[in-house]
Amino acid sequence: MNTIKSIDLWTEQHINHYECFNGAFVDGFEEEKIPFDEYKIVKNCNCLIEYNDKNINISNKHHAIVFYKEKNPVRLMVVNKDTEINHCIEVALNQYSGGGTKRFVPKFKYSIFSY
Repeated sequence: MNTIKSIDLWTEQHINHYECFNGAFVDGFEEEKIPFDEYKIVKNCNCLIEYNDKNINISNKHHAIVFYKEKNPVRLMVVNKDTEINHCIEVALNQYSGGGTKRFVPKFKYSIFSY
């Protein structure tokens, strides 16, 4: 097992926090640079999360999205248990402007795990 020495962490502050999804899914895309090539949704994580910021609404039972680049985890997003994950991802992967929708980033391989 390899130890992850650093990871880009995104924490959703409230349910359906679109700005957090937008950042986690789009941050780092520049010209030919793609920050991840796969992501996995992990539902019902059971780990202890401690934080001092009362604005963060994450509980012991939450969801997570792990982003991978060439099979290595590079980004982690912690998601509220009541967030509509698929809808938030769809919003993040699309740009809405004027009368149309433009796909911002390519479709990725993804998996969903539930514990």
